[in-house]
Amino acid sequence: ELLLSTPLSRTQRDYAEAMQRSGGMLLKLVNDALDLARIEAGKLELETAPFDPRALVEDVAHLELAQARAKGLRFDIDLPAQLPARMIGDALRIKQVLLNLANNALKFTERGGVTLRVRRTDDGLRFSMIDTGPGIPEASQARLFQRFEQVTGPQRRAGSGLGLAICRELVAMMGGSIEL
Repeated sequence: ELLLSTPLSRTQRDYAEAMQRSGGMLLKLVNDALDLARIEAGKLELETAPFDPRALVEDVAHLELAQARAKGLRFDIDLPAQLPARMIGDALRIKQVLLNLANNALKFTERGGVTLRVRRTDDGLRFSMIDTGPGIPEASQARLFQRFEQVTGPQRRAGSGLGLAICRELVAMMGGSIEL
C-alpha cells in the first residue's frame, strides 16, 4: 500500500498491485485457517449486540461494488421497506458470511450481476445471494459446504476450499442454516 502511494512506472504499479492482491489472498487463507481452528477448538465466540441490518447489507454492497464494476457486473441489493431498524446478532460474522458468498458469486459470474436479497421470516431474516453465473453441477452441490472442496473449473482453483465450510459453521453457530 505504501509503495502504491508513490510515483511508479506502469510496470512497477502492475507489480505492486499484484503483490497487494497476493498478500490479500494470503491473509484471507491464514484468517480462514485460524477461524476454522477456533471453531474446532470451541474458541470462536459470537459477539451479539444490536445492529442495523439495512446498514450491514449496504456496507456489504459498498465493499463488493468495486469488484463487480471491474468485471462489468451489477451488484444490487433487494431489501424490504419494512426491515427492522435494529436486530441482535453478531454483525461482524454475518458480514463475513455475506462477503464470502458475494465474493464467490462475483468470482464465478461473467455477465449480468449479483443480487443480495433480504427477507423477513418468522424468526429473523433470510439472506439470499442470487447471481447470473453458470451454476454449480448437481453432482458437486452436495459437497459444496465441505472443507477443502472445490468444484473444478478455471476460477475454482483460487482459494482454499474453506470459505463456504466456515460460512456453514458460522451460520450454524448463529442458529441458522445455509443451503444452495
